[in-house]
Parts: sequence; structure tokens; C-alpha cells
Amino acid sequence: MKVDKVEVVDYNEEWLRKYVYEANVIRNILVSELITITHIGSTAVPGLKAKPTIDILAFVKDVKKLDDLNEKFEAAGYRCLGEDGIKGRRFFMKSDNSVHVHAYDDNNRDRIEALLAFYDYLKDNPEVAKEYEDLKVKLAKKYPRNIKKYTQGKAAFTKEIETKAVNRYRHKDIEQI
Repeated sequence: MKVDKVEVVDYNEEWLRKYVYEANVIRNILVSELITITHIGSTAVPGLKAKPTIDILAFVKDVKKLDDLNEKFEAAGYRCLGEDGIKGRRFFMKSDNSVHVHAYDDNNRDRIEALLAFYDYLKDNPEVAKEYEDLKVKLAKKYPRNIKKYTQGKAAFTKEIETKAVNRYRHKDIEQI
């Protein structure tokens, strides 16, 4: 049985460089299917402690067409995991688990919006980011070998913040009209 080690570490400037490198690799695979690509997840929030896994959001024209690119992802060192439990997503994981790519198309605009809004909210609210960091550190110590329990332990907090973040994000859009 595979044991998922849960480790939350200090922010590392290398995470941004790794994102930039991997984003270029992904751009070269997705080529004309890619609309935009961005760094998400805790490693995208400067100063925030995180699990050292770079999360990348790829907004694509048609997520189903990505299935035809699996060989290219594999050649670049990624495991192709299909939807991996989230309908309409394509999930690619670097073989060493250092990078996760979450690809969605316009059929999942709400999910894209939630992911972007959540991390913008953390960047704009350092006190909330610190609360999230403290929770992650506590859960990593409590469940050092159980990623499922770690993730479940964060669920209520992340859902609450995501709701606030999406509401704020949508309100900002209305103010800009």
C-alpha cells in the first residue's frame, strides 16, 4: 500500500521558478488547445507554508481533446489520471508528485472561478492566509501519513473561504461594469 507523506514546509522562492518552467512545458504540449495557464494552490501565495506541490490550472478550449495528448504528457514525465474524481477535469501529476495540472474547459467555469478566487482571497487577506497555514501545519502533524484525512481536515475551512472568495470575486465584477 502506498503511503502519502504529508509535509507542510516554509514558502520557497523556487516554487515560482518551477511553476514558470512547468507552465512552459505544458504550453508546448497543449499548444492550440490552451486558453490560459496560471499558478494556483498554496505554493502560489507568497510567504505561505505549503505542501511542496506546484498546482497549475490550465483553462482549455475542449478538455476532452486532452486525452489525445496523454503520450506527450507522459513523455514530459506526467501521469495522466483522467478526471480523477472531478467530472469534466483532466488531471496530470508529475511522476515525482511535485506538480499537479488541473485542466478545465468552459463547461467548468464555476470551478475555475472558485480556484482563482480562493487564492486571490488568500493573497489579499494575510490574516486568513495565516489561519489557513496554521490549520495545514496542525493537520500535517496530526496526519503525517494520511493525505486523505489531511484533506478532509481542511475541507470545511476551504469551503467557507471559497464561498467568501467567490462572492467577493463576483461582486468585484459587478463593480467594474
